[in-house]
Amino acid sequence: MPPQRTGSLQRTASTKPLRSERTHEENQERAYIAASRRSDRSLEARVESARRASEIHKRRTGRGLRVTEADVLNEEMYEEEDDEFSHGYRNLGIMMSGANIDRRIRGEMEYKH
Repeated sequence: MPPQRTGSLQRTASTKPLRSERTHEENQERAYIAASRRSDRSLEARVESARRASEIHKRRTGRGLRVTEADVLNEEMYEEEDDEFSHGYRNLGIMMSGANIDRRIRGEMEYKH
């Protein structure tokens, strides 16, 4: 009996080629990001592509990408934008810290009296 071949050289009817695990939206986002990196395009077109990638990213994840002309021009990575609330809560935590709140209360009390 001849040895059986294994690996990618032989494909039977029952084996199917593996599909990409990315969704259509993920592929679109990647394409827009790639378009924003192409130096043969105008800066306006590159920024617009980056913004479209950000819109798709926001639909997929709930968080947009921070896109600036400087980031596009310098081919920087597009970082996710901070949540509206997380930034405010972080600042609130700093303002409400022990020593800071005591100083603010004392200042309020002195101002009213």
